[in-house]
Amino acid sequence: MNRFLLFLLMVSFFILQILPSNVSGQVLIAAPDYPFLSVERVTIEPENPKPFEPFTAKFSISNISPLDARNVRVEINGQGNFEVIGLTNFQFKNSISGGGSASSISFTLKSKEERKENTVTLSFTYDYDDYRNETIRSGSQTLTVNLPLPDSFDLSTPNITVNKVTLDPAVPTLTEKFTALFSFDNYSNIEARNVNVEIDGLNNFDIVDITNRKFLPNIVKNANTSLGFTLKSKENKEDNRIKLSFAYEYSAGTKATSELFINLPLDQASSGSSPFLKTKSYALQKTNDKEYLLKLILQNTGGQAAKDIVFALDGGNAIFVLGGSNVNYFPQIDAKQEIEIEYLLGINTDTEASHLPLNIKIEYKDANRNPVPASTETLGIAASQVGLGAAAGEPRVLISKYTLSEEKILAGNIVTLSLFIENTHSRPVHNIKVSLGILMVEETGSSSTTSGGTVFSPVNSSNSFFIEEIPSKTVLEQSLDLLVDPNATAKTYVVPVTIEYEDGNAKSYEVEEMVNIPVTQESRLQVLSIEVPPAAFVGQPAFVGAEFVNVGKVDLGNFIVMMEGDFRKEGASYFVGNLGIGMSDYYQGIIYPEQEGTLEGELIFSYIDNNNREVQVVEPFQIEVMPMMEREPFPDGEMPPGVKGPGAPGEGGSKRHIWLVIAVVIAAAAGGFFLRRRSLKKRNGEFFDA
Repeated sequence: MNRFLLFLLMVSFFILQILPSNVSGQVLIAAPDYPFLSVERVTIEPENPKPFEPFTAKFSISNISPLDARNVRVEINGQGNFEVIGLTNFQFKNSISGGGSASSISFTLKSKEERKENTVTLSFTYDYDDYRNETIRSGSQTLTVNLPLPDSFDLSTPNITVNKVTLDPAVPTLTEKFTALFSFDNYSNIEARNVNVEIDGLNNFDIVDITNRKFLPNIVKNANTSLGFTLKSKENKEDNRIKLSFAYEYSAGTKATSELFINLPLDQASSGSSPFLKTKSYALQKTNDKEYLLKLILQNTGGQAAKDIVFALDGGNAIFVLGGSNVNYFPQIDAKQEIEIEYLLGINTDTEASHLPLNIKIEYKDANRNPVPASTETLGIAASQVGLGAAAGEPRVLISKYTLSEEKILAGNIVTLSLFIENTHSRPVHNIKVSLGILMVEETGSSSTTSGGTVFSPVNSSNSFFIEEIPSKTVLEQSLDLLVDPNATAKTYVVPVTIEYEDGNAKSYEVEEMVNIPVTQESRLQVLSIEVPPAAFVGQPAFVGAEFVNVGKVDLGNFIVMMEGDFRKEGASYFVGNLGIGMSDYYQGIIYPEQEGTLEGELIFSYIDNNNREVQVVEPFQIEVMPMMEREPFPDGEMPPGVKGPGAPGEGGSKRHIWLVIAVVIAAAAGGFFLRRRSLKKRNGEFFDA
């Protein structure tokens, strides 16, 4: 209808151009004196939207009138067919120029489920200039537009199916892993998106993939989409079925699920479990000096027949088959059936081994002739069974390695000593007794050195242990918990270890070994006292003393006492050197206060302990510093008899000199007190004995 009106207007305009005009030059038919809007074209994005999927409709609008339409309001109505997506169903344009100019406007729409046709309406309201009356007028117009969409949508759901299954390997055995590759098709025209495929082996197959669920972006019609899972048959599977479950989206995000049961292209196994062949028993009989008859019972313990059995013996360089091949072939052994196999064997008498391994390898197939993994066994034949003597030479037993629970053991603690005892010979040893030597603690007295208790005392056991047998070329580990005597000297102790053992003929042997156990002692300094004066005077000496003693069990090396603080001092450090066990000493320094108040300082005792680490003990102290005392002036400013005033000639008895003498006397008395106290302590023997 809109196109027809546009056509009539264009024809009228053409006729007006060719008709003759009157004398005044005016045409017979006048052009429209108001804006005339029409829709020239509609485009859809996406071009083919899915059912209920939002799409953008772009309308190209032209104004065939010479008058401009201004302040244009465009409102869309879905007519019950489409839903407008957005905040409003209208938009504004500043103007749509006249003279056939085109302008575009877009709306986002979505089909309604009850849509019957593809039409929408566009309603325009606008302003324009009336040149005849020189006024501004308003106008409106409504257009019905048919959107370029199909008349109806396919609203069916996706229909996913499996059209092909491929196995790799094509014919897997019952115990072999295989990959099942599924080819999917979608019989519907509706795309399935974001497809999750989950496999269930039911009671027939184990899923040996990383996961039983995999993802596909989409499944569309005739696309031949493939996906694989790695499976393994269960031992007692019922059939070859598996289940596939699909979860997906379609159309505008609708979610759906479906399931399929698939029969994998495998031969149906006979009932019962797989076959399993093993050696039930064997016997070895001597036929002459160098030949032996081996009789084996081979048994099928499985639930199926075993077919195409290949049985092979391998005795290495010690045992070999005489009078035939070491390989036997049997066409079939039924379930639970037993057969006897015989071999004539020769023995290499030059071997020194105590036992002769005889290796067996069995290869076979199941009832469907699917290969079964080969099985291997070893029969241990003792050298004595085939008349071989024991290996020559003296058996050797030694400690190949030992470990301690701690690198350095503190005296008084428990250490675990682990011994690795090795039999290096080619035959076993018996009745092994391992004993640790006893080390005594040395006690140092005033005049002599005597022995105390044992350095290492076994905990919950004696100092020896028993081993019944050590096979040839074998290492056994045995551990002992040892208590280290608290008074043990700090050093590395060499502990003797005695190993007694017997060979196969009950001949006795004895070997001596050594292990090293490092022992350390605790290092500890005790500061007995810090002596400071109760008060000091500015500019006068103050004595600070400290008495200390080594109460540990090791010497303290590089011992030094240092006094630190923000003050002037004498004797700020005292180097002792080596402070032995139980030794005490005394430090004294002098402080010269320079201002009154609380004077704070530290005494630092520094030494090297038995682990070669520097240790510092810090003792803080405080002294209250008083101002220097001055003599009170005499009443009325008079001097006592015999004392002259400042600057007077004679004995020079100024106040400064008098108080200086008093301060010196006080300092001398304090120093004498400390020195006498120190000498008395030394004379009375206040040292700590070791």
